[in-house]
Formats: sequence, C-alpha cells, structure tokens
Amino acid sequence: MHIIFGEAQAQELSEKFIVLELDTFRVGDTEQLVTAYCIIEKINFDKMPLVDSWRTTHQEILNNYRGQKWDECLASIESVYDSWGNDVDTFYDELKKRINYFKENDPGPTWDPVIPRYDIELPQ
Repeated sequence: MHIIFGEAQAQELSEKFIVLELDTFRVGDTEQLVTAYCIIEKINFDKMPLVDSWRTTHQEILNNYRGQKWDECLASIESVYDSWGNDVDTFYDELKKRINYFKENDPGPTWDPVIPRYDIELPQ
C-alpha cells in the first residue's frame, strides 16, 4: 500500500487508481490539517464488481469512527477486512486498537479524531 498526503494528490491519482481516505493529521502546532490517503494498485478482476460497495463501507467506517459509533465501526471493518487484497488491513487493525481503547476509556464529547503529527512534509 502506498500512502500519499493531500487532497490534490489524491484526486489526481484517483483517475488511475483506487484512492481511499485514511487519517487526518494536524501539522505541528498549527491548525493546518492534512489528510492521508492510500492507493490501491491491484484488485483481482473477479472482485471489481464489489469495489463500489467496499468503498462505501470504507467511508462508513470513517464516519462511524469520527462519530464515536464504535460498535458500528467495528462491524463495518469486519465486513471489508481482507477485501482490498490486505492492503488496508493494517489501517483497519490500527482503528480496531484505537476503538478498543476508547471503549474502555471514553474520549468524551470534545474528542477530536484529528491526529497531531509534527513531521509531515506537505505536498507542494
């Protein structure tokens, strides 16, 4: 799986590849945000009819995670786990770890799903 940063790059590459949104990061001590995306380069031909459904479920995962709907998010992850040829499973595994932590340690209503990150080089 290849990871890229920034919506402009994601849109450009989505003309040739499947591009999925991952996490959004806060850059340093600023309010500037940058989103990470992954590029799916290979899908087995026989799985192509399922791609739109998987893409929809992936977006549901992000929406449920951001909305603190932990159980719905976990169920959606399970429904698409292994679907992208294992490329996105490491991201899903990370989300599951976070969710399991948050289920035990409620982040509260002011929780922000944006991840602080200090060493991102933004695309030009």
